[in-house]
Amino acid sequence: MSLLYLDSIALPSEEDETGYRISPTNRNMTMTFYTDNVYPFGVFTGRFDSPIRFSHVTVLSGGNGSGKSTLLNIIAELLSLDRVSPFNKTHHFESFVSMCEAKLAYGKKVPEGSAIVTSDDVFDSLIERRERNNELDRRFSEALGDYFEKRSGPTVTLRSLGEDDMRAFMEKNDANKKTASRFVAERVTDREARGGSNGEEAFLYFAKKLDGSALFLLDEPENSLSPRRQLDLVRYIEDAVRFFDCQFIIATHSPFFSSIRGALIYDLDETPVRTKKWSELDGVRTYMEFFRDKI
Repeated sequence: MSLLYLDSIALPSEEDETGYRISPTNRNMTMTFYTDNVYPFGVFTGRFDSPIRFSHVTVLSGGNGSGKSTLLNIIAELLSLDRVSPFNKTHHFESFVSMCEAKLAYGKKVPEGSAIVTSDDVFDSLIERRERNNELDRRFSEALGDYFEKRSGPTVTLRSLGEDDMRAFMEKNDANKKTASRFVAERVTDREARGGSNGEEAFLYFAKKLDGSALFLLDEPENSLSPRRQLDLVRYIEDAVRFFDCQFIIATHSPFFSSIRGALIYDLDETPVRTKKWSELDGVRTYMEFFRDKI
């Protein structure tokens, strides 16, 4: 079994949260004068009876609004993990994180390369690739048009030793000697943006990010992945834990990621939050009932 980097985190107690809200010296509360939004204060009040302990794979399961992504972001901020995409947070978020406490298990520090990977990261990567491909299409089209224009244009003669005449002669001669594909390929060399489907590219994005012996937080990795690709990533995670000393904390409502071998599962749809077997989760049972009725 792989190394364990994060052993547990303790969230602020209900007493600590109340003290924060009523403190006369708390400037953040002054900024909240016209609203009762003190997020993430109040999200987990009374929901965890003790510090949250983690295993080699820990799954935070729950529906929309259950707090699983919030908890993942709290952990990421508390441990100063690398992240790509920003996330929504109020001016109270840093105060909440400062009141949390992490207990590290191995080496007393989070290993280099540890990161949080979110569905926004994947979507942004796909959009960036699409934009790069659109730019490549434009450049390919321009280069191909240039090729046929030079091939079909009038014969260029060296009437003088002028620079423009010499350049035009060389370019037309170059086009006449080459096929269209070779002509274009020599002018548009950065073709690596081409890729597979969104699902294939999303899986490759995860495979590249989850590199090295480290702690990885995954926020809804099922987004953009077909069921088969989700299973591929499940096997990838299981191998990363077994062979490469990785630890994972995964926020998900996918039955595939909840079924990861040996995972410690927290059901955030329950108050107080309980650990469960994956087959006991409401989301999984919904799938089971749906297929039982349809097949």
